[in-house]
Amino acid sequence: MIKVFWLFMISGVKVILTKGISVALLLLSIFIKGKINHFDEKQWDMYFKNMKEAFILNFGKLIYLTATIVSSFIAYILFRITDFQYPMHLAIILCLVTSFYTWVKYRKVGRQKIMDGFQTIRKNAKTN
Repeated sequence: MIKVFWLFMISGVKVILTKGISVALLLLSIFIKGKINHFDEKQWDMYFKNMKEAFILNFGKLIYLTATIVSSFIAYILFRITDFQYPMHLAIILCLVTSFYTWVKYRKVGRQKIMDGFQTIRKNAKTN
């Protein structure tokens, strides 16, 4: 019974970590881009206005993939700490299940939400 509890806890931690790491990677990439190019407000506006939709979708996928790999590695460590048999297999299965769920959700509404958010950014960039 305690193993079932730990399985649900580790699964929840993995999901939350994936989301948190995704946000952190996005913010880090924006920070680094701004520091390297010394962007000011007008340059950021031009950058977002000229950004291609394909780039945004591919960049989002890359961020999600990176966050999934990192959170799956942490789930593997948690499975080892809690003495699960076959922790690597469990981490891989958990990664595949959550990735499949995310893919299905992305196909239904996720892509449109990303594009709606990007359009909002573009609209705000144009008004400034």
